[in-house]
Amino acid sequence: MNENETHASNVIRHLYVHFPFCARICPYCAFYKTRGNATEVARFCEALVSEARRVAKNSLTVETIFFGGGTPTALSTVQLKNLLERFREIFDLSALREWSIEANPGSVSVKKAVTLRESGINRISLGVQTWDNQLLKLLGREHDAAQAEESFHIFRSAGFSNISVDLMFALPGQTERQWRDSLQKTIALQPEHISTYCLTYEEDTEFLARFQRGEFAVNDETEARFLELAMTTLETAGYEQYEISNYARPGISLRAQSRLLAWRGLYRHRSERVFHARIRTLAERRQS
Repeated sequence: MNENETHASNVIRHLYVHFPFCARICPYCAFYKTRGNATEVARFCEALVSEARRVAKNSLTVETIFFGGGTPTALSTVQLKNLLERFREIFDLSALREWSIEANPGSVSVKKAVTLRESGINRISLGVQTWDNQLLKLLGREHDAAQAEESFHIFRSAGFSNISVDLMFALPGQTERQWRDSLQKTIALQPEHISTYCLTYEEDTEFLARFQRGEFAVNDETEARFLELAMTTLETAGYEQYEISNYARPGISLRAQSRLLAWRGLYRHRSERVFHARIRTLAERRQS
């Protein structure tokens, strides 16, 4: 490798920024998060700008940026606008192709959506998780199905043409019909991207404690059926599966989402195990 190739390989092209603040702590989530208060959020924003200036001293050709969490949209509209403006001032974004942000349906407003679009965000990852209100309550989500749908339409009306909807399956007590209904409801909205994650029981979560007490159980066969249902339903609807948990409409850029998977590894290992368990089951049935 010559000097030019070595330099090119060291160039930072993708940035992930973690926002740890949440209005409510979900009982299944193991990512770093905190409720935070106004003072903590303000100090975090100041520290983030300082860190951005430090990072910008490196060799950067920024192609994608992902604001994840936590809940980035838990910040106020003014805070998000100021942060986005600082980022545009600090970094050379002439090569930027995609700037994504995770959004919680419970923290979306028309003003906030318009501000995000006008400030450079061009992709939304909307954490719906399920369209069933009872399951949303079980998950500790602050939104209901109606709010989730309203949030999707708010982002569409604000001009976003690249929206991803996140769903979860193998939830405690979730039926196959509930999962199918969630998939069909999502398809009807026609998002550009859909992620389907299998619930995992992570350390230091309330769900793991309930699992260890025997309140929840894991069934590989059930999880595999849910995964197979997602694959067949979404592919029939025209979505292309490019990773075990991820589907996109033809022509939609997948590179940033793939980078996100590399950064976060979100539920991936669990889904891979479910996928291979299903393949084994199908093979055994053919042999019997």
